[in-house]
Amino acid sequence: STALPPSAVGLGADAVCHSAHKTLNALTGAAYLHICSDMIDVRRVQRALREFQSSSPSYPIAASADAARATLAEMNYDAVTDECRRFKEAIVKATAIRVAENDDITRIVLNFEAYDISGSEAADRLSEHFGIDAEMADSVNVVLIATPWNTHSDFMALFDALRDITALVGARQRRQALTVPPVFDGVISPSRARYADTERIPIAKAQRRVAEETVTAYPPGTAVIVTGETVREEQTEYIRQLRDTGVNIDDELEVVKWNEL
Repeated sequence: STALPPSAVGLGADAVCHSAHKTLNALTGAAYLHICSDMIDVRRVQRALREFQSSSPSYPIAASADAARATLAEMNYDAVTDECRRFKEAIVKATAIRVAENDDITRIVLNFEAYDISGSEAADRLSEHFGIDAEMADSVNVVLIATPWNTHSDFMALFDALRDITALVGARQRRQALTVPPVFDGVISPSRARYADTERIPIAKAQRRVAEETVTAYPPGTAVIVTGETVREEQTEYIRQLRDTGVNIDDELEVVKWNEL
């Protein structure tokens, strides 16, 4: 479809790895490696793959990737891109949800800053009450991915669900902005922390303790606490704020015992 952004292959990449389980009907873990240039020695690639891949690959995953390829060859993205365009226009008119623009019209980014609900909470309601699973969510956004298999009724169901959700919440109250903690050097090496004797304690009480594990919030997927560093107040406060917005983070942390330092 001309409504989609140009592919990496079309832009002249020498090699591209495409995941198949996000928008195609392939099993999780399915992906394609495209070799697009004569500058790349295919035999060297095959040898490198043999060094890292199992000698007993998952044939169900490989079969699903091939089936997805065959199905995709018969699909037309024009219908779903048209549905995406109409849906975005309709939801902006019907609610105060803002649609964040991006270069892929099938990536539907819904911003809930106007409402007293976080993106994570909105995504939870979509899943629990309407059976609609989002790709990801953060403190203000919900991201959904449309595929050629999504029908007009799917978009209408999403539209109705969003109207119901927003009708039940008021305007957003002023909230403290989330401040990402600065990067801090560890006090011991990750390997030393990983093999030390540890104990599990509440994150709220982990200040000045050395972390044995890494704590990461997705999105954005960057570490808040890394293995081997001393936990600081700004980190525990940031995690508390994330949890308040509905982000799923364990409330306990594995730390190194004092006698190991």
